[in-house]
Amino acid sequence: MWGNALKILHVNRYLSGGGAEQYLIQLCEELASRGHQSTFLYGQKDESHEPFRYAKPFFVNGITERHCRNPEGKLKTLRQWLGQETPDVVYLHQIANAALIRYLTEHFPSVRFVHDSKLICPDGAKTLKRKGVLCPFPLGYTCQAHAFVHRCMPRNPFVGLPLISHASGIVKMHRNRSLMVVASEFMKSVLVCNGFKKERVRVIPYFTYLPEIDEKKLPPNDPTLLFLGRIVRGKGVYNLLRVFSRLTKNARLVMIGDGPDLDHVKAMTERRRLSSRVSFPGWLSHDRIDAYYRACTVVIVPSIWTEAFGIVGIEGMSYAKPVIGFDSGGLSEWLADGENGFLVPSGDEAELKVKIERLTKDPRLATEMGKRGRAAVKRRFLPDFHMKRLLSLFKETIEGFKRGRHTEA
Repeated sequence: MWGNALKILHVNRYLSGGGAEQYLIQLCEELASRGHQSTFLYGQKDESHEPFRYAKPFFVNGITERHCRNPEGKLKTLRQWLGQETPDVVYLHQIANAALIRYLTEHFPSVRFVHDSKLICPDGAKTLKRKGVLCPFPLGYTCQAHAFVHRCMPRNPFVGLPLISHASGIVKMHRNRSLMVVASEFMKSVLVCNGFKKERVRVIPYFTYLPEIDEKKLPPNDPTLLFLGRIVRGKGVYNLLRVFSRLTKNARLVMIGDGPDLDHVKAMTERRRLSSRVSFPGWLSHDRIDAYYRACTVVIVPSIWTEAFGIVGIEGMSYAKPVIGFDSGGLSEWLADGENGFLVPSGDEAELKVKIERLTKDPRLATEMGKRGRAAVKRRFLPDFHMKRLLSLFKETIEGFKRGRHTEA
């Protein structure tokens, strides 16, 4: 079987959208180019769908959600469909339906990619909000006690305890049945802290592509900062705006993305009289982001919660752009301070301002850092590196499943 094409079932909440979905779109293309077949199960529709040319989509409304209506009926529909598709391996992503996970991991070889902390944190941010630091505690019922001190999840036990119970059940299933993929050593340490065996957690960084660029071209005279991501507090959008308001008047800021805090961020922009210098293009497909990467001076990753990786950073590096980010989670595994950009202590707005000014006022330094970043992408983050490891992991998972190595949960 292994010498032939693999049939891979990808399961995710959305068909397209953020970083995880963009990864899946590109992954399916890479798999197709290597002769493998992809199908894609999802449970939530998104009006901003990109054309999905490299996977056969299958939509079952709500099947990926924690609160799935008529779960038995929807699982019956899925079983009938899988009887025709017969995947060799299931690649799970951002899903929260315990019944769906139980069925898939019981009947098929399974791999789960942990893109963020939602799997092992009832709140999802894995941050002690009062202190603004990484939560060091494993998932468990003591999380409810920590909520009273740190306000890191709902303090009402009638809300919090069911969240903990639900998350714990899913974690137990994956610990016993699935091989796990993470993009950074940081995320591996988080899973190990939550009871996963080291040998069952594999680090496979995200990948990106190398666009054709003129590496000798200096940044534009009017410096442009580029932010890409969800417009939410945890991504550091308010920190970035406060810093930007204190920069030189010829600087510009482009904030690409959508999210629940977008209206508040726009209102803050107006209050600080920044509307003429800050633009909000909204959520954009990957091909439309190309022009913004090319035109910017520096890419900013100001997350104040723990980032699992920060794929935006290596995308910026591929365009030979320097990156500045708060030292959060896995960012330091690709952002080398003083080499391809700057790492700033998390939440330190004064230092973030200093580093932005340094790069925007020294185009040659920005160019040199950008070149070093692009060289790092060539060494570590191109598709072949990712695909070799992932396909090897799929093979190991399939063979292990045949030998009955996964256990019941």
